[in-house]
Amino acid sequence: MAQEVTTYQIRITLKETEPAVWRQLEVVSNMSLNNLAWALSLSMGWECYHLYLFEVDGREYGDIERDDMGGWFNDRTIKIYDLVKRGVKSFKFLYDFGDGWEHEVEIGKEVQAKSELSYPICIDGQYACPPEDCGGPGGFAEYKKAIKDSKHPRHQELLDWRGPYDLTDFNIELANNKMISKKIPKNLKIKQLEA
Repeated sequence: MAQEVTTYQIRITLKETEPAVWRQLEVVSNMSLNNLAWALSLSMGWECYHLYLFEVDGREYGDIERDDMGGWFNDRTIKIYDLVKRGVKSFKFLYDFGDGWEHEVEIGKEVQAKSELSYPICIDGQYACPPEDCGGPGGFAEYKKAIKDSKHPRHQELLDWRGPYDLTDFNIELANNKMISKKIPKNLKIKQLEA
């Protein structure tokens, strides 16, 4: 018999971006941090080929198979409901240790699940994800300037590297399709919450 689960709203904000790049997801309470890493990354627009790490209450959680130093806790063993039980309201998600992308993740309210939906689901968001490998927040700021200004010395180089970039180009349907295509495990049974 499948475990009954509920859903929570999760807000992800990419730090040091102006304007702030953010997403709002609904996730099942029994989702592991490992699966949440995929959902966060794909909904943001990352290509998921860099290391990541969660920092929760002073502890680091990650994919222990990729932990060369042996200091991480296994992100497959902790679930959203574990964090809620511990009273965790927010934590960090770090992506690409070289570029150093830091995300603030906030656990929001418990919401009524809809049996016709497949979770996780992106329900809102704003602004396009920075291009992968653009050099972190500082490199991204420079990248945006160069792409906007055809007279910038690096304009053509960066245009050739990644093509056009439109900060306002966030597509919620594409974000959801990416999560579906990666087959992030879905819950088998949703507990219907009372309104």
